[in-house]
Amino acid sequence: MDQDVMSNGSSITNGSSKSADMHAVKERLSEQARVWGDKMSEQYQALRSKTNVGVEKVSQYVHNNSSQDMMNDLSQLVRRHPVQTALIGLGIGLLVSRAFGSRK
Repeated sequence: MDQDVMSNGSSITNGSSKSADMHAVKERLSEQARVWGDKMSEQYQALRSKTNVGVEKVSQYVHNNSSQDMMNDLSQLVRRHPVQTALIGLGIGLLVSRAFGSRK
């Protein structure tokens, strides 16, 4: 009978210990999720800021340059980076063909 009391007592103790361990794990996971959420929010804000700056630069470029100036700049860019230009063109062509191609 004393053996039963001892085994029941230890299982109660182990049960509360497991509960405390699970609570500690839950707290650590919650804290890590908050940290990751904060980092993702910071990264999103940084990306948003960079995107806004980029859009503003493009807007100013288009507003301040004639179409002939933009074509000259594009020609110079293609001459300086022919392989990258070809790859970008290939990628755009692939996207357009997927978007408008027939689906069977």
